[in-house]
Amino acid sequence: MNFQTRRLRPSHKPWASSNGNTFQTERNLSSVCECWSVDSQNNVVLKLTRPAKFVKSRVVVEDGAGNTIGEITQKNALGKIKFGLNVGGVEMGSINAENWRAWNFNMQDANGTEIARITKTFEGVLKTAFTTADNYVVSVHHPLPDPLRQMVVAAALSIDTALKQDSRGFG
Repeated sequence: MNFQTRRLRPSHKPWASSNGNTFQTERNLSSVCECWSVDSQNNVVLKLTRPAKFVKSRVVVEDGAGNTIGEITQKNALGKIKFGLNVGGVEMGSINAENWRAWNFNMQDANGTEIARITKTFEGVLKTAFTTADNYVVSVHHPLPDPLRQMVVAAALSIDTALKQDSRGFG
């Protein structure tokens, strides 16, 4: 899957790419960040909301009907970043940074078995210096049941939203 991220003004509506795998983000003055995944008919499939944060982030994942699927919660702020994948108050898995730069992550289920990988691709010096655009590749090792599948799909954008969207890191 190829996901794209775009920041929006509050008046904009979700849009879809030709392949239907598009994410959008919206930030308002309270530093709440919302992201959507829409299908080819412009129907919301997943909605992610990151409430205002101070140090650690929390991202709420909802389905297209607005039902809460789960939360992705940041467990630490220093060292190798780690997130929990929580559904119904139970940790179903984790997202684990492989180094302090937080570019590459492995995703594990509740048993500690790797189920997916998230890799940030380097876009070049000019794009990195003059934009905030980042691309992530999500590799899922085998078919996963819902809601774990939905949480894995939400994970790549959650990482960017939780760690990279704020210029100061405190928003």
